[in-house]
Amino acid sequence: MMAAMITRAGIMGIPGAFDAGGMIPSTQSIWCEAMGLMVIKVGDVLTMKKKHPCGSYTWRTLRIGADFKLKCTGCGHEIMSPRRKIEKSIKSVKEMD
Repeated sequence: MMAAMITRAGIMGIPGAFDAGGMIPSTQSIWCEAMGLMVIKVGDVLTMKKKHPCGSYTWRTLRIGADFKLKCTGCGHEIMSPRRKIEKSIKSVKEMD
């Protein structure tokens, strides 16, 4: 059996690892976990360790990638910040469909 190899392009050696649109969600989750990234999707609500000056601890994700774009659920303030800084500040993630 061929061993799976994780690359930037995806998982090689696993049948059905790709579809017409790129990586399938389960493969994307495996790739993110293997690379040390948290699995966070657009629309998820993040609870942070420290509160925003408005008093809210929760933020909704608007954009993900190397940088996150977040919107405060309390006052609507939008920020962009590096992924690593946000991941360190997260207390919990609530997935939204």
